[in-house]
Amino acid sequence: MLGITAWPAALSGPQGGADHWAAIALFWAMSAGFVRGVGFVPRHRAWRLMFSGAPACWALPWQQRAWPC
Repeated sequence: MLGITAWPAALSGPQGGADHWAAIALFWAMSAGFVRGVGFVPRHRAWRLMFSGAPACWALPWQQRAWPC
């Protein structure tokens, strides 16, 4: 979160426009980290899978590969 605040150009595409897929992947991974970080485990299975560590760990490298760097 601090990195995006300090360097918002990280979520822009090669032409300078917003890269929405990279932003979605990053914010999803951060949300999963917040949910699990405070010790909350959702009861419904779909939410539990969505906010587990494995999909969040998949989203971060995918998001970094989408960066123009």
